[in-house]
Amino acid sequence: LFDKLDAEIAYAMMGINAVKGVEIGAGFASVVQKGTQHGDELTPEGFASNNAGGVLGGISTGQDLTVSIAIKPTSSIRTPRHSIDIE
Repeated sequence: LFDKLDAEIAYAMMGINAVKGVEIGAGFASVVQKGTQHGDELTPEGFASNNAGGVLGGISTGQDLTVSIAIKPTSSIRTPRHSIDIE
């Protein structure tokens, strides 16, 4: 439950300014996959895929870590914006 590799990765990524989302492996796309599609099968040569992004059960599989982040657009732009003035 604690000190899972994927949790530590997400924690580190969310510490970057403007990051609003983190995906590991197939991420949010995995919610529409079946277990037979998403599961990374183990073969004598290694894993056949890396949908889990290199982390299973919070532990590294030894595969490449696959992490994607979503970054919000900057709010400091030159275009005038509506605001309020409290006096």
